[in-house]
Amino acid sequence: MPDMLNTLAFITLAFVLAGYALFFFGTRRRTEAALRESEARFRDFTELTSDWYWEQDAEFRFRDMSEGAISPKDRIGKTRWELPIKSMTEADWLAHRQTLERHESFRNLVYQVEVQPGNLLWFSISGKPFFDNNGKFLGYRGTGTDITGRKLAEQALQENATQLRLIYDTANAAIFNVDTQGVITHANQRMTEMFACPMEKLIGSEYVAHIHPSERETGRQKMLALLASDIQLVNHERHYMRDDGSQFWGHLTGRRLHDADGKLAGLVGVIADLTVRKQAEEEIGALLAEQKILLDNALVGIAFLKNRVIVRCNRHFAEMLGYTPEALQGQSTRLVHISEEIYQRYGVESYAQVGRTGKVFTDAELQRQDGSIFPCNYSLGALNPNDLDQGVVWVVQDISERKRAEDALHELNDTLEQRVAERTRELEAFSYSVAHDLRGPLRAIDGFSQIVLSDNADKLDSLSISHLQRVRAAAQRLGELIDDLLELALVSRSDLNKQPVDLAQMAREVMAALQGAQVDRDILFSASKTLPTQADHFLARILLDNLLSNAWKYTGKALAARIEFGSFEQNGESVYFVRDNGVGFDMAYAEKLFKPFQRLHHRDDFEGTGIGLSIVHRIVTRHEGKVWVESKEGEGTTFFFTLG
Repeated sequence: MPDMLNTLAFITLAFVLAGYALFFFGTRRRTEAALRESEARFRDFTELTSDWYWEQDAEFRFRDMSEGAISPKDRIGKTRWELPIKSMTEADWLAHRQTLERHESFRNLVYQVEVQPGNLLWFSISGKPFFDNNGKFLGYRGTGTDITGRKLAEQALQENATQLRLIYDTANAAIFNVDTQGVITHANQRMTEMFACPMEKLIGSEYVAHIHPSERETGRQKMLALLASDIQLVNHERHYMRDDGSQFWGHLTGRRLHDADGKLAGLVGVIADLTVRKQAEEEIGALLAEQKILLDNALVGIAFLKNRVIVRCNRHFAEMLGYTPEALQGQSTRLVHISEEIYQRYGVESYAQVGRTGKVFTDAELQRQDGSIFPCNYSLGALNPNDLDQGVVWVVQDISERKRAEDALHELNDTLEQRVAERTRELEAFSYSVAHDLRGPLRAIDGFSQIVLSDNADKLDSLSISHLQRVRAAAQRLGELIDDLLELALVSRSDLNKQPVDLAQMAREVMAALQGAQVDRDILFSASKTLPTQADHFLARILLDNLLSNAWKYTGKALAARIEFGSFEQNGESVYFVRDNGVGFDMAYAEKLFKPFQRLHHRDDFEGTGIGLSIVHRIVTRHEGKVWVESKEGEGTTFFFTLG
């Protein structure tokens, strides 16, 4: 009997041990499977995202890299400074290596890599060190992003700004601004030529000081009436005085100019020199005295050329030649020259001078679509005199009326008044466009201020540096406002293309971008697992970006910041919301939120342009939805919206 009991005990113990073994090995297999699944998931994420993952050892040599914008081939085992990187200087590499030697994290290291012969891409790299359990440095891990598209977009914007500046400088009319006191604050080069007055003397002078004494008081009253909004614009002839004492007649068009907050900043004016026309009037005084018709010499046709091919042109340029702008786009300028010989001669002579001086002014004859020929004067300005392939701006003025007035003024007919009126309206549109599109000078203010700060920091006192920094900040704020206004216009004009979108996933992507840009923020974000709906993908992303960025900004001072994105059903309709525990506001001012330029907090406390919520309102309205807000000061804000 005892032997049997011992046998049973042994068998029982064997079963118990076998059970433990099965449990142990089963747990281990499940752990290993979970690890492999986690690694596979990580690999899938890194291979499918536009970013890629990399890892370096303690000697800063790559030992692992995911597939991305660049292939890991031939990079494993090398340091970053051994790669074909084009844009890093010795100083840049020294600073980067010092960061690595100190085992510090780094963000947004931007450089250019030749991934294939002749194929250059821009990348932004971020990384942080990692250590073992004993604190021993093991190397770096990080991610990389292809930012080539962004860089190309920046270059395109710069090219556009250069074109606008060339148009401003090569216009055959004086363009200027005055402040609310009537003092000239900006002027183009043509104005200095027209008034025979150097730029340094022109800027800071009173506009009315350049009017002939016999009309000075009338001009002052007109300017004050325009500033006071008693009249909408000025559009008349004016008798002016040059700096050398000589006189001339000009045609003035003026409008009010407002700053970013809608406050009156002064006036913008355009003056066309009427000297030639007035001389013609004197020759046939009786006839022109009876008719009293204004010849508008300031209207110009403008085209942008590349390799003597018309890339784009304004309506007046096309109409001057008898075409539509669409018909001229992509056409060689040979189309408007009288003969092949003249086309070749002007090409050699004009382009050679542009290459030497950057600009050329000349008289010529061009041919309209119907075969008729008309005289003109035109100017060419190069975007880059050292590389004419980048393009030139062609400014053309039809001087047929002036020629006919000089040669045979009796051929003027009753339709002249109508033609002058049409050109005057176009001049008004041109002056408004110039007032609206001064982003080029704005960037110049910021850029040159930065140059002064960089090159002369040791020569400037702290007050001067502060002034320059305030100038840059103001220019950048106005630039941001212009960008926001353009985005507001974009969301109004773009086609609405509804398609299935997951707002929850989109919200997580937006928050990931915000957290990636400000890693020091500790914020709790929660969102529904999925929120499928029908919406325009592009506009929906802008909508969530503005709402979540707004919540991110106004929770900046919260001790335990929270942002929530979700939805609920109301009257059979999905209502989406973005809730935060930020500073909140008084609901008495809620109706102002969705109007442009309305801010409920001071700019020094929270940055912004006052346009973002206007964009939100415009996008929701385009989806035939509604947007509203609930808030309480010190407790947070919730924005609600529907998408129709």
